[in-house]
Amino acid sequence: MIGILNLIAAILHGTQAVVVMALTVWLTPRGVFDGKFALVRNVPVWSDQHVETTTPLASGTFDVCYAIIAFFTLSALFQGAASFWFAGRPGAVFHYMEYSLSASTAMCAIAVEAGIRDAYTLEMQFVLMFATMVIGIAAELSQTPEQPFIPCIPLHIAGWVTCLAAYVPAMDVYMQSTHLSSLHPPDFVNALIIVELLLFVSFGFVQTYMLVSRAYLYMQRNRLHPELANVEDNAELAFIVLSLTAKTVLCWIVLSPILA
Repeated sequence: MIGILNLIAAILHGTQAVVVMALTVWLTPRGVFDGKFALVRNVPVWSDQHVETTTPLASGTFDVCYAIIAFFTLSALFQGAASFWFAGRPGAVFHYMEYSLSASTAMCAIAVEAGIRDAYTLEMQFVLMFATMVIGIAAELSQTPEQPFIPCIPLHIAGWVTCLAAYVPAMDVYMQSTHLSSLHPPDFVNALIIVELLLFVSFGFVQTYMLVSRAYLYMQRNRLHPELANVEDNAELAFIVLSLTAKTVLCWIVLSPILA
């Protein structure tokens, strides 16, 4: 059953990638929609050993449309592979491998929509989210019946720190913009920032559930408990639903202004 759900999710991810690609190819040349955001690097200009001023230098563009296509495609490929191998249950490590790229890309898309244009900030947000997933892998691999809590729980906490640190610039820019602007940010920006934050932290709670549930079962018998399979299946179902929901919500909130 889990394998079938992974296959369905892969098809839905892939279908949305094709739809967004078609919309991008069709609408961009007509001037209806341009998902590109110009990025800058703020470079200090020195004079007499003092910083005289800060000069913004052009640093390319970030195309939200192609970022959306990229993370839908990654999810389709990984979940398609998951449905055919690993008996349909690839496990958290496999999912975190995909999220290290797809969630990091999604984080950057959220950030530019919130108003971040600094290339260095976006780079660090990508790296922090990538590190979050690598730490998640380390937490999974370090938990054993002999070591149910250490070091996986400290690693899990470290993952929360890097994940939230990646989100802080986007949330701060959003809050400062709301405070300083005469008008409130568009509704789609409000929805994007709040809903995606809730979805992002939901992934963390899934791992919390997995690690704590496994530790409890390990401590009962200090070996593979027969109920462990239920924990893994519940987590797998949560990963499938959250991945599809988070990416779908991000995509259609971003594209909502041109479809209204």
